[in-house]
Amino acid sequence: MIRSRSGRCSGGSRSIWRNTHFLFSVYMMWLGYHLSSFVLGTGQTSPTLGIPTGYVYLAPVIGFALLGLRFALSFIGAIDRASPPNAAEVDPA
Repeated sequence: MIRSRSGRCSGGSRSIWRNTHFLFSVYMMWLGYHLSSFVLGTGQTSPTLGIPTGYVYLAPVIGFALLGLRFALSFIGAIDRASPPNAAEVDPA
């Protein structure tokens, strides 16, 4: 990883990390979807909650979808956690 004097990643390596993390989240979402659809197909239910167990397996799918959305917003520049905040955005409290 290439770091600048401030200790942050440079633009090129930051883009590589974002792409890698985005692809990882899409892959995990794909795996989780197939696992949850398989478990939903078996008809298993949770003994305590009484809901289909496949719904429980959908939680990581939703989580990785939100993570992928965060990286997608980072791609288009809607959010940028790497840049320092503006003085107007910092609360002086």
